Amino acid sequence: MANQPLISQTSASLIEHARRQGLSELELQQAFAEEDVSFLNAKSAEYFNYDELFTYAKRHNEELVRAIEQGYQMKFNTLDGLKTWLTEKFGFQEGVPTEKKQAKLKG
Repeated sequence: MANQPLISQTSASLIEHARRQGLSELELQQAFAEEDVSFLNAKSAEYFNYDELFTYAKRHNEELVRAIEQGYQMKFNTLDGLKTWLTEKFGFQEGVPTEKKQAKLKG
């Protein structure tokens, strides 16, 4: 976690969306390494689009493949963007209660 790449909230949401669509980590790494926009767009849901992702990432020095392999930190968050990311990463939905569970250690 100490040296994770910093990426935009949009890049993070697109990575997590690809995972949520069922891409394996190998497929995800390969698609991002090859910048295969057609493949990613074909696998994505209606409102997600990868057309500008790699151009943006290059312009802002985002290491997307490393982010997929090692994890990432987001540079900034907005409330709506954070809601999108939480939905894609964890399946949270606004208005649907979540359950908090505490882990118990037994020794």
